[in-house]
Amino acid sequence: MKWILLYLRGIIDVGLLYDRGSSTRGSVENFVDSHFSGSLNMKGSLTNYIFTHLECVISWRAILKFIVALSIIENKFMALKKVLKETLWFKCLVDNLSLSFKLIVMYCDNQSIIHLVKN
Repeated sequence: MKWILLYLRGIIDVGLLYDRGSSTRGSVENFVDSHFSGSLNMKGSLTNYIFTHLECVISWRAILKFIVALSIIENKFMALKKVLKETLWFKCLVDNLSLSFKLIVMYCDNQSIIHLVKN
């Protein structure tokens, strides 16, 4: 407990600062990546995503999944589906807090997944 309090005292001036009315401006950006783990000990795929607003990180996560996918595209699609669920949850949270954003933008690094989602 002592180490936690020392840590919190050391980061007391760290935070997200927005000016008045900034919650109604801009958009939330979501960056998604998924790849197979390169370690022999960890067999699975790693999914990473990060939410940003006004260039501030508001949420992030890295998940090691042990789901078998038959292709890289299927693996990335499952990761994008997971992040889309988190995005919908985040949108409901923002709506319940009476905040609004112009839009939520999702970025993915795979052209095949982008074309698959557009269809």
